[in-house]
Amino acid sequence: MIAAYGARRNELVMPVGMWVYPILGFIQSNKANTERAQDDLKRALAVLQAHLANSTYLVGGAVTLADIVVCCSLLNAFKLVMDAAFLAPYKAVVRWFTTCATAQSELPAPPLARTPARAPCASSSPSPSPNPIPHLYPNPRPCTLRLP
Repeated sequence: MIAAYGARRNELVMPVGMWVYPILGFIQSNKANTERAQDDLKRALAVLQAHLANSTYLVGGAVTLADIVVCCSLLNAFKLVMDAAFLAPYKAVVRWFTTCATAQSELPAPPLARTPARAPCASSSPSPSPNPIPHLYPNPRPCTLRLP
């Protein structure tokens, strides 16, 4: 599946970029490129629409990595350029995007954003140095790694 996504990724990323980047000032605006990007994006959205007309998610019964990657690929287009008239033929895509965007905010925080449990340390003496990142490690202890 990942290989298939790699081959198909440009069907979303390139048109979204060619439409959005001039607005963001990353590249010069070119009417012909923008129109081609819109047409290419319409073709890609039609494929998604056909699949999502009978499915809640791209794969399986819950948000998966496939949903997150495709949702993120379309995020700037949804936020910046696709209006209600452009999206009118793609009701299932809009429903899916809204579902995924809402579900992502309900996912647990990544492990690095949480306060980690204390790792077992060779020494239990208090740290003499100030804590460089107190919000992640409120009570640091020096740990020594003993290699054989």
